[in-house]
Amino acid sequence: MSRKYMVIYKQLRKSILDESYSRGMRLPSSRILAEQLGVSRNTILEAFAHLDAEGYIESRRGSGVYVKSFPNGYLDLLKSKKSGDVVPPERSPEENLLRPFHPAGPDVSLFPFQIFSRITARCYRELRSGNYYYEDSLGYRPLREALAAYLTLKRQVNCTAEQIMIVNGSQEAIFICAEIFVHAGTRVFLENPSYKLARFVFENKKGEIHFIPVDHEGMQVDKIIPSESSLTYITPSHQFPLGHTMSIERRLKLLEISRQKKLLVIEDDYDSDFRYTGEPLASLQGTGSGGKVIYIGTLSKILFPAIRIGFCVLPPEYIGKFLEKRKLINRQPAIINQAAAACFIEKGYLYRHLKQMHRVYKIRKDYLFYATQKHLSDFLVIENSDSGLHLAARFRKPYDKKILIQKAKIKKIDLVFISDYYHGTISIDGLVMGFSTYDTKIIEKTVRNLAEIFKEI
Repeated sequence: MSRKYMVIYKQLRKSILDESYSRGMRLPSSRILAEQLGVSRNTILEAFAHLDAEGYIESRRGSGVYVKSFPNGYLDLLKSKKSGDVVPPERSPEENLLRPFHPAGPDVSLFPFQIFSRITARCYRELRSGNYYYEDSLGYRPLREALAAYLTLKRQVNCTAEQIMIVNGSQEAIFICAEIFVHAGTRVFLENPSYKLARFVFENKKGEIHFIPVDHEGMQVDKIIPSESSLTYITPSHQFPLGHTMSIERRLKLLEISRQKKLLVIEDDYDSDFRYTGEPLASLQGTGSGGKVIYIGTLSKILFPAIRIGFCVLPPEYIGKFLEKRKLINRQPAIINQAAAACFIEKGYLYRHLKQMHRVYKIRKDYLFYATQKHLSDFLVIENSDSGLHLAARFRKPYDKKILIQKAKIKKIDLVFISDYYHGTISIDGLVMGFSTYDTKIIEKTVRNLAEIFKEI
């Protein structure tokens, strides 16, 4: 799974740390190194870029690439620390914070925290003193600009920085939407099955909840009957938990209902940055015009959950309402994480990181799919989704969930059931199987253990 340039990077880094390449020394040119090592010049340039990003070397225009002149004792400090490789060795199950196959989100061990921490430190040094007082309640302007460019390019969202509000995770965006738009008698149309925390938010506001069935084309939008006050919360690009993508016919139909019946659409695009065949699909918000769509996204899946940065893209007429409600809740999100995230995007680190994670996650996704087909095909029917960080697998026959949970717990397996996300009649049951946090060795071992459990019952 490691890149070619990582081998070169490690060799050069080792030579710097053991002072084979001494402080201030000029390195051989990329062309010479490429010839000596039998690799392409681009591979050498990628290794140089990685070393430069971590502060080991510096490029001097017209002169070449040099080892940094580290202070005395600094190299000893670096040697005593763990390697800053972006791609660490495979981990054992005991080292995971989560147990397979919990659909947990990104593999944070692969995130370049050295780079991000250096960016954060620089932000503390370079932010103006005024930034440390109260900021714009919409969020840090450079981050909103960076997100507007990213969303326009990658998700085909129609927006400007002025329409983006930064929030403390996408759950806060859902909460604010419910606070503003849901009152006693408001019709709220939810997918069935659907994301439970969103459902709880709308139920807490005493909305009139209507559960709309989901099939392989997504929510059956023709069953939506709007009132004067109504909204729908959906996950059209990668339906949670079933993983289906809403068809273009239903997307256009939903936008038509929104336009004609004044139905507000809340689009939660929680993990669609990870699409494994081609570019990510266009967002619902960017599919057509005329409908009222609030687009919600998060950096939790593409960076790391603890950063607590989500965002919503608002129709212009709703910005004032969101600002009023936001000021009552917590006024603004923390500035330093926003500034660091903005710099991480602007400097191109996000795109580099996403490219790497696409490759890693695709390997794990395909491995889970084929391992499940090989060892669990008598018990589960699994769909190989084109996007997201989990797969859904249907039971071939009913099973006693309590017995499954008990036996899985002994083998340190977390089972998440599709039926847990239904309200009322359960049309499909099976497992929601996260793959992103678990390497292929863990996936193989867990699938085999799960097959043993099914055979026992």
